[in-house]
Amino acid sequence: MGAHVHVGAEVEPTRAKQTIPPALRREVLRRDGGRCRIPGCRHATYVDVHHLKPRVEGGENTLENLITLCSAHHAALHAGKLAIERAPSGDLGFLHADGTAYGHPLSPANVDVRSKAYRALTELGFRESEARRALARVPRETDMSLDELVRQALRELAPARR
Repeated sequence: MGAHVHVGAEVEPTRAKQTIPPALRREVLRRDGGRCRIPGCRHATYVDVHHLKPRVEGGENTLENLITLCSAHHAALHAGKLAIERAPSGDLGFLHADGTAYGHPLSPANVDVRSKAYRALTELGFRESEARRALARVPRETDMSLDELVRQALRELAPARR
């Protein structure tokens, strides 16, 4: 007897699993006041606990690696429109896609091109952190086309993949 194969059967997508222990999740929310940590954002509903270093890249479930974000800022982070960096001091820095500090004036056109380049890189199979680092190394010229930005970012990524 052979295995039964159901041709054309729908495959259920895998669901995200809650990997953060509930006690740690409560501790993160308590530390962050139950609110989004992005400067100027005071949302306290629809908040997520986000891994600063993704688990797929070795990030752990630790208080230092977790932050509370509202769903809008969480989505912006994963879309490449927002970046969070940890300074050597341990403080967190929040940046727009064009590299300007969060809350400072920015170029909407530059943010749009950089977020599209970020999505292109991640769709090519690069990790989110790899795409962010590569784009951070490309000069922030406001008149750079999407194609040129992606090419330059790929040049930055090439040595890392060798």
